[in-house]
Amino acid sequence: MASPEKKTYGYQERDQQQREEFIAQIEHMEPQEVVYLDEAGMNSQDSDYPYGYCEEGQRFDALKSGKRQGRMSMIAAWCYSTSQYG
Repeated sequence: MASPEKKTYGYQERDQQQREEFIAQIEHMEPQEVVYLDEAGMNSQDSDYPYGYCEEGQRFDALKSGKRQGRMSMIAAWCYSTSQYG
């Protein structure tokens, strides 16, 4: 039986030289000058992901809707602060 492996995705458009230039640029910034942003999105049908258990070597089958539904986007930000409240 083959062991399950997770996939790791990367972007085809990534550019290692641009990444290194960006890192060199922010290395000289003061912590209070940097704001970290993270964007994430999910389809509303992704939240209805069935989980289950079965005997080893058996496949867990479940049904979910194939209809396209809405998409939710989320953006979070964090910035350095010396005070307790920002």
